[in-house]
Amino acid sequence: MSTKDGGRSTHVRNGYRPNHFFDDWVFMGPIRLEDPLYPGESRKVNVAFIDVKELREKLIVGQEWRIQEGGHIVGKGIITNIGTLID
Repeated sequence: MSTKDGGRSTHVRNGYRPNHFFDDWVFMGPIRLEDPLYPGESRKVNVAFIDVKELREKLIVGQEWRIQEGGHIVGKGIITNIGTLID
């Protein structure tokens, strides 16, 4: 999400830990990046979600979710592939 559309004003690096909102559920998981991700950029990334039952039910290819810092939406994600969840 671009800064002018309400996204971050600075880039994020490997290990960035925003809140991930699926409907009204919030989940944690760092975003894995090889290179910094700048405001307005789109890229395929890996998110290392912690495995919880409520999240497993929401992980469906094509599902969108909100990426937030507190109550502020800074981006969105779309599931393109589901790998292994972290216990």
